[in-house]
Amino acid sequence: MAQTINFIENECDDDTFCWIGEVFEDVAEITQSKEFVAAIKRRAEKVVDAEERRSVQVDVRYAEYALDDE
Repeated sequence: MAQTINFIENECDDDTFCWIGEVFEDVAEITQSKEFVAAIKRRAEKVVDAEERRSVQVDVRYAEYALDDE
């Protein structure tokens, strides 16, 4: 998971990040990784295009909801 988070935060361009946003919920549900969700949330805030940013923020919210509340 550390490599994935590193890629998302340091290597992933906006277009790729928005494209892979479709699987954020699935990844969060399977891994239950709060670190992953925190990383995609931070990265979403950096998306330059406002429309793309809003779209990927929806994907991030779904990922947040996929985490089991403890």
